[in-house]
Amino acid sequence: MKIRLFILAWPMVLISITSQAQTPAKPARPEMQVKKGQYIRDTAQENYGHHDFEGMIILYNNLAQGRATYSADQLIKLPPINQIFREARMDSDYLVLIDEMISIATEYQEVQRHYFEIVGKLDLKALQVEGNSGTIHVPVSLETKAKAADLEKRLGVVREKLVSGLKKGHSSPNSLLGNLDGARAYLKKVASGVVDENCYDVDMVSQRLGHAFTNALIWTRENYK
Repeated sequence: MKIRLFILAWPMVLISITSQAQTPAKPARPEMQVKKGQYIRDTAQENYGHHDFEGMIILYNNLAQGRATYSADQLIKLPPINQIFREARMDSDYLVLIDEMISIATEYQEVQRHYFEIVGKLDLKALQVEGNSGTIHVPVSLETKAKAADLEKRLGVVREKLVSGLKKGHSSPNSLLGNLDGARAYLKKVASGVVDENCYDVDMVSQRLGHAFTNALIWTRENYK
């Protein structure tokens, strides 16, 4: 039985936490019947663990670019992220890095879950950092902070290997690299325990990673140009 909890993590944003995790490595289901007008990002949140994996759903299912909702009732395929890249025939050396990114994104979901569970139980005003307006100190465990710091380092290694291992004739995937840099910057904040008062910093890690996967798939499909 799946138990669903809803935590109001910041104004106007409702974070869904379930006892049955949905991750990039193991989506909640292999396919899903959707209806016209449903939000694609909701499908991403429910099946991959974050709404910014919607780009992968759009690309894999050949949906119209720029739409927030489905244009018709249809069956949507939801394979594991690594399967999507293998079907796209991504170079094997790059696939190793994609697999590590998937592990990082999956492991980060537990860090994010811990943050939101704590923030949902406390008075945010009481957590505000004195002399640093707009920020709060979230009392997450040392283990959670250490995990975030480790993920940031691992993501840095992925970036370094991607740049140094770029194949001859392949253009630098600047959008992908930019999102990896963004995710690392937010991970450093998460590792410190001091984040913005709305906890957007915590969510932005997953957002940047979701965009990074989309960038990587586009880069692959365009023959690394």
